[in-house]
Amino acid sequence: MERKLWLDPIPEALRDQAAQALQAGDADGFLCAAGNHHGLDLVLHNMAVLKQLGLYERATLRAFIGTSANNAGWTQRDLIGFFNIGNRERFLAAGDPLPGLGPFTLYRGVAGGGAQRRERGLSWTSELDLAWWFAYRAAGWGLPNPGVVTATVAAEHVIACMHSSEVGRGENEFIVLLPKGTRLIHRPASEGRECADRYERLKNEQQRQWIATMQRKLNEP
Repeated sequence: MERKLWLDPIPEALRDQAAQALQAGDADGFLCAAGNHHGLDLVLHNMAVLKQLGLYERATLRAFIGTSANNAGWTQRDLIGFFNIGNRERFLAAGDPLPGLGPFTLYRGVAGGGAQRRERGLSWTSELDLAWWFAYRAAGWGLPNPGVVTATVAAEHVIACMHSSEVGRGENEFIVLLPKGTRLIHRPASEGRECADRYERLKNEQQRQWIATMQRKLNEP
């Protein structure tokens, strides 16, 4: 790599390891060295190197979906910019196969008001219960008026799709650049709490099953 890497968020003891991971084509290993709060910062400051190595799209996608909280610290315009300057085919290849030809009925959990609400944001899910769960999680952080919007999205507007492998998560997460004029349908608030609670029960049950499976494996001779 001819350009100098920006590694400020990475602990000094891990910087050589991160640089080696990047040189080996391991975008995930590079991002993981900084935890999951600074991924997009690393992508932004190392954009030229990532593009040179052909890793920009994978790194951007992983950084965007990998944060443990959300990307509220970035403006909507900035987030869209990360995806607009990349190659859509590479973004699609960095994710999982689309679950069909589309169009897709997708849901987005939101909360707050004004621009903070981001009803036309980039992250969407194929699961209604999960969208409500995200909306109520945001409400738990102090944002008012949790809600869910629905959109019908053609495959050509999907930048990437990820099949979640987390315990308690079984949905397809879609990264979408909604075209202007896309109609959003606001879900009735009356369904929200029940959907969020149903997903929470599912998540907890799957977590219990996973723990039980791991314990059985540990006890096997």
